[in-house]
Amino acid sequence: MSSTEYIDALCYLMGLQLQEEPSIEINTKSAPRRLIGQLVRQKYIPSYQTAPDDLKWLVKGEGDCQPVTSIHIIDLLGIYDSRKNKIIIYDLLIKLCSVQLKFDYEGLKAIVMLHELSHAITHRGVDSKGQIWEYFDIAVMDVKEHFAQIYTYKQILQDGNDLLLDIMNELSKAQPSIYQSYKSVKDHNIEKINKDLLEARLIVPSGFETYPEAVNRHWEVIFNNLQKFREPYSWEVGPNPLPLDFMHPPPRKLVTKGTEFRIIAGKIKIRSYDYSPSSDELPSVSTCEIYKSISMHEGDVKKKALSNKTDMPFFNIIIDGTGHYLDLKDPFVFGLWKEIVTIISKTYPALGKVLTGYGKEF
Repeated sequence: MSSTEYIDALCYLMGLQLQEEPSIEINTKSAPRRLIGQLVRQKYIPSYQTAPDDLKWLVKGEGDCQPVTSIHIIDLLGIYDSRKNKIIIYDLLIKLCSVQLKFDYEGLKAIVMLHELSHAITHRGVDSKGQIWEYFDIAVMDVKEHFAQIYTYKQILQDGNDLLLDIMNELSKAQPSIYQSYKSVKDHNIEKINKDLLEARLIVPSGFETYPEAVNRHWEVIFNNLQKFREPYSWEVGPNPLPLDFMHPPPRKLVTKGTEFRIIAGKIKIRSYDYSPSSDELPSVSTCEIYKSISMHEGDVKKKALSNKTDMPFFNIIIDGTGHYLDLKDPFVFGLWKEIVTIISKTYPALGKVLTGYGKEF
């Protein structure tokens, strides 16, 4: 079946409608190193020594690090990017996995596609009340994987494809328990499963009631203390003797330091001379926590706003398109800044350490 046929079949199975189909990329050229490494270390794809000759280049140098024990095979062979409404299928990893586990390649690829499509449709599928799963990004992983697996299973069962059923059941044995929970409800009729899904989509995770507002409202947090300056000569800042040729000193050393970050829902853009960012993603939980801090203090932020941008460093909070430049020497502003830095530190501890060090200068 084509991806469009799978989408139509899954929508019919779930009783949902998609207003916008996910974009689908079949990546036949490579895959992220973090995925390759985990699959090699968990022995779900061959190492360099045992890989087919035409794919040795893909796994070269992998397999020496400590494996993550909670590896999720299916979600390493393909991913659903919920923010971009995009599915990526890593074709070469599926080929290697099928070689290592002795699965049919096309069958395994179909299962990965069905699984990721099930994520997309359980998330963005519109029910009879016009609702989607608003809290999908911060929903419990066990719940999301349970429904992706049971709908994959039910669709395969409906198609009468015994080969895919065998592959899926064997594959799940190597997976964590969250990928096996579908077995406990595989005999339930589809009406009961659909009812359970609709109920799960209504659950609001405790403490994240503001999440829909956090991802839909226009807000930003911007901090910048980037500096570029020439270092003074040693005799200008201390009791050092003048050099013999002080009338013709060498050029002052140019120093560049500092960090700029800009945060919006789900993203953090970093430019820094003191820190090398590994990603530009901001977890949904962090998005919600930062937005909650801003919205809770929105009135005070507006009261404290300066009429003009001050000199570096500057701290700017944009709310509904309007910027509010804030003085970091103000105790309230500094406290809010520290709250946000603490939240950032949970995902980017190295960046958090750098920012905390800056705080001593304010």
